[in-house]
Amino acid sequence: MTYQTPIGEPSALRAGTTWNWKRVESGDFPIADGWTYTYYLTGKTSLSFAGVNATTDFTVTVAATTTAAVAAGNYAWELRASLSGAVYIVDSGAFDVTADVNVTAASDQRTVAEKNLALVEAEMAARITGDGSAHDSYTIGTRQLNKLPMAELRTMRAVYAAEVQRQRFGGRLPPYLAWSVRP
Repeated sequence: MTYQTPIGEPSALRAGTTWNWKRVESGDFPIADGWTYTYYLTGKTSLSFAGVNATTDFTVTVAATTTAAVAAGNYAWELRASLSGAVYIVDSGAFDVTADVNVTAASDQRTVAEKNLALVEAEMAARITGDGSAHDSYTIGTRQLNKLPMAELRTMRAVYAAEVQRQRFGGRLPPYLAWSVRP
């Protein structure tokens, strides 16, 4: 079986692997006239790489040794065309880069929102099952500490859950699925 180079930018990539795709040139900036295309990524890491021009398309190949340095996270990208000092933005979008599990398998790759969501859910579960503290506040020496009310925990859970979903869906909330309710 032969590897088929995909057409167009992927929505998700993995650090530490070879990134490869094909892109058709923009009709406004023909390769035959000398225009070159370069991708620019910005996120937790910044990176730029050029496409290898053919006749009316170009292939992007970024070596695994280069992508190994890219931190996991969401990245905005721009595709720029340039010729003789002129630079134009051709297209833009977003990539979701996941960690290289070969290198980071033993580390926690969750985002801050994912970690906070897990903490809030664990506290809610502890209170529901009765495993949590039965007191709404407690005192240590001269300091008093109050627990967050369950209503505030539910609000925090909704905020963190929405943030996690936006992270997983490239900055947007996932598609809304309406369930019909029958009388």
